[in-house]
Amino acid sequence: MYCNNCGQEVPNNSGFCPNCGAKINPQNQTTQDAQSTEPRTIKLKCKNCNATMEVDASKQEAVCPYCGAKEKILDSDAVAVEKIKSNTYKEMEYARMEKEKKQNAKNQKEQEKKAYSKSFLSKFTIIMMFICLICTFTAFGSKHILAGIIALIQTVIFAVSWLMGKQIIGENKKAVYKALALLGCLLIIPFSLSNQTHNSDRSDTAKNDFSKITWPTSELAKLIPQPSSNIGKINLDSSNYLSIDVGNITEADFKEYAQKCSDAGFNVDYKKNDTYYIASDTNGNRLNITYDKDEIMCIQLRAADTSDDSENSEADTAVANTGTAITTDNSGSDNPATTDSGDTQNSTTDSGSVTPELKEFLDSYESFMDEYIAFMQKYNSSGDTLSMATDYAKMLAKYAEFSKKADAYNTDEMSAEDAAYYLDVMNRVNKKLADAALN
Repeated sequence: MYCNNCGQEVPNNSGFCPNCGAKINPQNQTTQDAQSTEPRTIKLKCKNCNATMEVDASKQEAVCPYCGAKEKILDSDAVAVEKIKSNTYKEMEYARMEKEKKQNAKNQKEQEKKAYSKSFLSKFTIIMMFICLICTFTAFGSKHILAGIIALIQTVIFAVSWLMGKQIIGENKKAVYKALALLGCLLIIPFSLSNQTHNSDRSDTAKNDFSKITWPTSELAKLIPQPSSNIGKINLDSSNYLSIDVGNITEADFKEYAQKCSDAGFNVDYKKNDTYYIASDTNGNRLNITYDKDEIMCIQLRAADTSDDSENSEADTAVANTGTAITTDNSGSDNPATTDSGDTQNSTTDSGSVTPELKEFLDSYESFMDEYIAFMQKYNSSGDTLSMATDYAKMLAKYAEFSKKADAYNTDEMSAEDAAYYLDVMNRVNKKLADAALN
């Protein structure tokens, strides 16, 4: 249709003329549309016979009805101007449509960004990103390089996923950021495996610290026989406490040594199984022997005057607790007794003489390790580990932090009481890990 004011062609259903801005009268649209369908005629003179003829302006050639001569129809200036205006309007219309298209795309993008910001996936990705970042620092800080690299990769993946979800980083396919978030979660598996490998490496490192030892000549050391192996490490040798780690010990060697200790007089109130032997002698000296899968036997002997028998019994139960302990009466007959699943944290040393700061840390460390073991057992037996991913990462971060602090202590720089209490707690924790098969 055409504008009533200037005659410019305007699109159907337009309210105003794009050329002059005049309001389009809808009542005239039907009439103009009908007129626009009629052919436009112009008058030309035949160059052959000079006759006047009316021809269709839309055609490029005219035939004279009088002489039959053919003549090309050339656009007049007015027609040329109209065509230019028409083409210009079309370009303007295309530009407007393109602008609207871009605006719609922008609006849709803003809506998607707002929806993602409020979604669970966005919050989960941010939480995992910071957890992995913490794990990165703690892993590298504890010289756990492989776990640190994996945690760093997870951090980058979660960060890129979040930036894609916020459309700060462009992507061709909208599902890419979801796939990245899933990949970051799946990397928890190799991170966990590398942690277990690191624990094994730490055990190997402990073995590397072993060397040929000479059995101590202290009064406590004389109360028990020498092991079959002289490879190991003397952790502490004092008048009231003896702690020695012995390497290259088989399970048969451990059982044979436990029997020798029993024959030597350590057969009062004893408790034993395939991985530990705990007993006292008639003078009240308390012996604690543990054995792990790395062929390491830990010997701890405490003098009688460090604590009373009732405390000893509770502490030894905590050390030996594997869910079911073997208790004995004075006659030595074995009686199975189910113990409480929660390990007591009483020390086999006189905790009153231990530095308060050290005791507070070691007690909190052992308490956390109980929580860690329970969680890892639940995690390993769960069929839906993805739902536990956040708690898993937090637990690993706390585990790395506690382990780093615990490893920083040096028993050579401690008092005898502090070192004895430290070794008690470490041995209890290591035994719990071995019993739970997490080491």
